[in-house]
Amino acid sequence: MRLTLILISVLFTACATHAPMSQTIVLSSKKKSISTKGLSSKFTMPSDGGELSNQPEENERTYKNNLGINYFKTFLIDDSASSNGAISLSLGKATGVDVTFKIIEPIFISGGVSFPENFFFSMPIRLVETEIFGISIAPVFRQESFHFEEENFNYYKFIIPDGYKNFKLLGSKVHFLSVPYTIIEDYDRGFMSLILEGGVFLDIDDYYLSVGFSFGY
Repeated sequence: MRLTLILISVLFTACATHAPMSQTIVLSSKKKSISTKGLSSKFTMPSDGGELSNQPEENERTYKNNLGINYFKTFLIDDSASSNGAISLSLGKATGVDVTFKIIEPIFISGGVSFPENFFFSMPIRLVETEIFGISIAPVFRQESFHFEEENFNYYKFIIPDGYKNFKLLGSKVHFLSVPYTIIEDYDRGFMSLILEGGVFLDIDDYYLSVGFSFGY
């Protein structure tokens, strides 16, 4: 019973935001097919010299970097690699849902929510795409929660931290996606994805860096 409660708490108190896997459609228009399931991870950290990492002593809080690892499943609107829209579900450390739709070639709009209180909006723009490689850029606005630990005893602190606080972030990101050639038909749809994002906190004087990696199979 205690283990079940801990697992439920991990899912619904996780503060990382999930990687928006519906955005793979931005870089899949020239692919004959692309995977709609796989694993994703996303890591967000504030700057070492910023306000979040250097709390005053009277605050008695230590904020932690965010790391989310998830299984994802994407549903294409018209069931093709060049779909005009997609919805993706992620389950794991950062549980959530995101959607992406084409506005006009090569511009898309994307948004999503991660439990319990995180969300994002972005506008991906495709820059380069071939049958095996693609690059896009996007402005991003998000709310992200950061866990903190306080100077008290918490037996489960490595699983369930003492608490979290929400912050508004504004930045930009670049997305790289690769679909390697293979002679094995069952793996023709696999891909690898790397997302690099950076920007500023709107609530405090600080900067952030985020790195996401995923692969479909």
